[in-house]
Order: sequence, then C-alpha cells, then structure tokens
Amino acid sequence: MKAVAVLSSIVAFIAGGYLLSTQAVADNSFLEVIAHGMGIYFLAKGLWLGPSLWTQHESRRHLEQLARGAGVLESKEQQRERERRAALDLARPRNET
Repeated sequence: MKAVAVLSSIVAFIAGGYLLSTQAVADNSFLEVIAHGMGIYFLAKGLWLGPSLWTQHESRRHLEQLARGAGVLESKEQQRERERRAALDLARPRNET
C-alpha cells in the first residue's frame, strides 16, 4: 500500500507538470487554459493522494494491532494453529458408545 501511495503521487505530479507545460499553437487558446487548470488539479491531487493512502495504511495497521491486543482479531499464527487443531480433531477416530 505504501508503494501505491508513492507511485500514485509521482504519476499525478508528472501528469500535472506535463499539462502545465502544454503550449497551444494559437495565442489565447481555450484548450491551453483547460490543460493548465487540469495540471494544477493533478499537482494538488498528487499532494493529497499519497499522504491520504499512506495514512489509510497506517490507520488500518494500528487498528489491527488494537484488535489483536483486545483478543478480537487472531494473528495469522493463531488462526493456523486453530485450523491445525480442528483438522486433527476431525482426523481422530470417535468412540461411539
């Protein structure tokens, strides 16, 4: 998730820089104004998107740690051990009396 955050910010910055550097053939072209506006938007999006995704990842990680500490969420090792014990219980013959 952290790599996606950094990559998305970089792509947005590159797109914004490209659109801001766009020059129209004719003077006072409306398409140039639109391209520059989109360039500013993508630069702002790059400033917002990366930190937002990074924060989302950190919040999720902290929430999982809190849930494990409270006993609400099992760790992967605990889950594997529980599944292993369940499989052993199923394989064990039952005494039917």
